[in-house]
Amino acid sequence: YGDARVSTAQSQFGGAAVYCDGTGDYLQTPDSADFEPGNQAFTIDFWFYPLDDGWADMLVSKSQPDYGQGYDIRAHLQQIRVCGVNGWGDNIISDTCISTGTWHHIAVSSTSNTVYLFVNGIPKGNCPRSAIANTDIPLRVGWTTSYGGTAFYGYMDELRYSLGIARWTNNFTVPASP
Repeated sequence: YGDARVSTAQSQFGGAAVYCDGTGDYLQTPDSADFEPGNQAFTIDFWFYPLDDGWADMLVSKSQPDYGQGYDIRAHLQQIRVCGVNGWGDNIISDTCISTGTWHHIAVSSTSNTVYLFVNGIPKGNCPRSAIANTDIPLRVGWTTSYGGTAFYGYMDELRYSLGIARWTNNFTVPASP
């Protein structure tokens, strides 16, 4: 949507990545049970290359916070925030660990009772897990579905959504290939 596009200016793997210019560009896939973890384990991981420090830039979003539904992952002033995995709000907030003009691997990995946030394979926080309320809105990458945050400005590569598996619960070596 907007003018989100594949760009060869930056990539983590494969010579191209999605570029969003921060003006409302995003990727969207229709609502699906594949993106509704409920009580199941899940992992969302991806590489991103921010071009600004961001103010609530939406990275991955399937949320309706006004109704307490869904979840999202945000970049906020050099931090990563995970929302909606234990009631609605900022459930996990990393330390200041994100810099512009650099690739970072982000992973949100959840068992049935704990959610973990990793940046570049290093644990940055965790919280208890509650059931994540389903929502009938689409999954968006680079912007939100209903929250007033800002659109992402930068590149994203290698987004993986794994339902039914918590890939990591301790520090790990980030993927070295696609």
